Amino acid sequence: MALLNGGTFAAAYRFARRRGEGGTVQAVCDAFLIYFLVQYAAIGLPGVGGFLGVWSVSLVTLIAIALLMIGAQRGDGGLDRSDNASRWTADHFGLLACALFTGGYLFAYAYLQRFIPPVATDSLVYHLPTAVQWIQTGRLGIYPTWYWNPAASYSPGTGSMFMAWWMVPAGNEVFVRFVQIPPLMFVFFLVVRLCRLMGCGRTVAGLIAAAATLCRPLFSEALFQKDDLYVTAFVAAAVLALAQRPARERLGPWRVGVALGFVLASKYTALLVCPVFLFLVDSPFRARWKVRHWAVAAGLVLLMAAPWYVRNIVLTGNPLYPVDVRLPGLHFQGLFGTERDQQLRTAGGVWKMLSETYHSLPLPLIVLLAVGWLWAYITAGRAVLRDPLPRACVLGSVATLALFLATSPHHEVRYVFPLIVLWFAAAGLALAHAPARFSLAAAASLALLSTATSFAVTRDTRLIPLTCELAGAALLIAAAGVGAAFVQVYFFRLRARGLAVAAAAVATVVAMDVYVDWHAYVDQCRQLRYEVWLRPDSYPGHGPVWKWVGENVPPDATLAYANTYFVYPYEGFGYTRRVGYAPVRRGLHDFLHFPRMGDRVPGDLIVERMTQVMNSDADAATWRENLRALRAQYLVVIKSDPHLDTDPPELRFAKEDGKRFVPVFEDAQAVVFRIDG
Repeated sequence: MALLNGGTFAAAYRFARRRGEGGTVQAVCDAFLIYFLVQYAAIGLPGVGGFLGVWSVSLVTLIAIALLMIGAQRGDGGLDRSDNASRWTADHFGLLACALFTGGYLFAYAYLQRFIPPVATDSLVYHLPTAVQWIQTGRLGIYPTWYWNPAASYSPGTGSMFMAWWMVPAGNEVFVRFVQIPPLMFVFFLVVRLCRLMGCGRTVAGLIAAAATLCRPLFSEALFQKDDLYVTAFVAAAVLALAQRPARERLGPWRVGVALGFVLASKYTALLVCPVFLFLVDSPFRARWKVRHWAVAAGLVLLMAAPWYVRNIVLTGNPLYPVDVRLPGLHFQGLFGTERDQQLRTAGGVWKMLSETYHSLPLPLIVLLAVGWLWAYITAGRAVLRDPLPRACVLGSVATLALFLATSPHHEVRYVFPLIVLWFAAAGLALAHAPARFSLAAAASLALLSTATSFAVTRDTRLIPLTCELAGAALLIAAAGVGAAFVQVYFFRLRARGLAVAAAAVATVVAMDVYVDWHAYVDQCRQLRYEVWLRPDSYPGHGPVWKWVGENVPPDATLAYANTYFVYPYEGFGYTRRVGYAPVRRGLHDFLHFPRMGDRVPGDLIVERMTQVMNSDADAATWRENLRALRAQYLVVIKSDPHLDTDPPELRFAKEDGKRFVPVFEDAQAVVFRIDG
C-alpha cells in the first residue's frame, strides 16, 4: 500500500511539476487530482472487466506510474519558479508551517483513533458493503440497499471505488479507516491556491486553508468511511480549474475535465451544488479555449461520469433512477418522486440544520464567515461581477445555498460542504484587500477559532484536553518540519535528487519500524472492533449479535438478514462471509423490480416508506424461494428498530417453521437462526 500510494503521488507530482505552469501549490493540487484519477482507473478498469483483485489493481497502478514518469520526462519544466527554495522568505515558511500543522493535527487524530472500526451509518449500510461486494465478485455491480434509500444503489459509486482501493491490497478494513484524510488535505491546498489567486499572501492563505480544513463540518468526517470530503474537494478543484489563470494554462482543460468528471461521478447529491458552476461558465471563453480544449474537457467528463448514468438508462430507462425526473418535455419514471425536506420548510429547521447538528458550523464561525462574506462583497467591488472566481465564491455560493434550501429532499449540512469551502475562500478575498498586519491577525484568529471548535458540536468539556493534545502534537510537527526546511534552504541546499534520496531513506526507516508491529496492530483491530461497537455511544443494541456472528458463524458462510440495514459487520474482518437479503414481498425476487414507493417522498421518510413497501403483502413461499436462491445458511432478524418494522414478517415465518429455522442466538434486539435443509 505504501508503494502504490507513495509511488503514485510522487509520480503525479513530478508530472504536474514538469508539465504545469502554476507553481508548487498548483502542482500539489494537480498531483492530488491525478492521484485520485489513478485510483479510479485502477479499480474501475478491472472492475468493469470482471477481474478486480490485488494483481490487477497493482498492474494498472504501476502502468499509470510508468506513464506519468514518461510524461514528466517529456515536459519542458516551464512552470513558474518564483517559489524556488533559494528564494524562500518568511512567507514561504509560514505557508509550510500551516500545511505541517494541518497535516500534523490530522495525523495525530488518526493515530489516537487508529483502533476505531467503521462506525458511521452510511459506511456500515452501503459504502463499505458495496466495496466488499465488488471485491468478492471481482466486478463493479449494483449493491442493493434494502431497508435504506434505493438511490444509494443506483447513484454513481466513486466513493466506494476509493474505499476499494484501500481494501483490496490489505484484505481488511485497517487502511480504509483513514480513507478521507487524503481528500481533506487536498482541500487544504485547494483553499491555499484559491486564496492566492485572489491576492492573499502565502501565510494568510495557509491560515485560512488550515481554518477551512479543521473546521467542525469537514473535520467531523475525517475518520468516516464516506465520500463527502471527496465531493467537497472535487467541487473546489473544479472551481479552481475554471478560474481565469488556471483555465489558461496548458493543463487547464484536463483539470476541468477530471474535476467535473469526478463531481458528476460521485453521487446524486453532488448535483445539488452544481449550480455554482453556472457562475463560471464564461471562464473558458475568457481563456480563449479552442475546439481541442473543449473536446478534452468534455471528453474526460463523459468518459468518467457517463458510464454510471448509461448503466441506469440500460437497466431502467432513467439516468437518475430511482428518482423521478420531470423536465419540460421530458419525464423519466422512477421508484418515487422527491419533495423538499420537511425540516427545510421553516426558518427554525434551516437554522437547526446549519448550527445544531453533528456536521454544523459553530455559531462563532458562522458569524466570522458571514462578516468575511459581506466584507468581500463590499471591498471586491466590480471584481465580484467581472472575475469568475470571486463571483463563484461570493455570489455563487450563496445562490446555490438558497437553491439547496428551496429544493433539497435532505436537510444534511454535509451536502453543502463545498459551499463552506468557498465561504472560506471568500474570506480570503476580503483579507486580500486589508492591511497586511490586520489580514495576518484576522486569518490567525480564524484558524485558531476553527481549530478550537473542531469538536464543538459535542459540547463536552472533556474534549478540551484532546484538542490541546492534538494542537500540541501538530505544533511540534510543524516546528520540526520548518526547522528542517530552514536548514535545507540555508545550509544543506540539497538538489531535488538529493531530497528524493533523503525522503526515500526516511520513508524506508519508518516503513521498517511500522512493519515490526504491523501484524500485532492488525490483530488488535480485529479484536477491538466489537468492543467499540458495543459501547453505549456506538451500537449497543446491534453489537452483541454482530459479535456473536463474528465469533460463531463460519467465515465462509452465507448469511441472510432481515429488518436491518446494517450489513457490513456481518461480512467479517476479512470480507469472506457472503451476506444478502431475501425479499419477503409476494412475487419480488430482486432489487431491480422493487415496486414504486410514491409520487412525493421527503428524504427523511424514505427509509420508513421503503420498509412499508418491502414488508407489505408478505408471502412465506416467496421468502423461502428467495432464501434458497441466496443459499443462505444463517438468518439474522432484528426484532425491533425505531426506524423499521416493529413486527418483521421474517421473524413470524421462521418461528412457524421450527424444523428448518433453528434458533442459535437470541437477545432483546435480535435472533439468529441456523437454516437446515
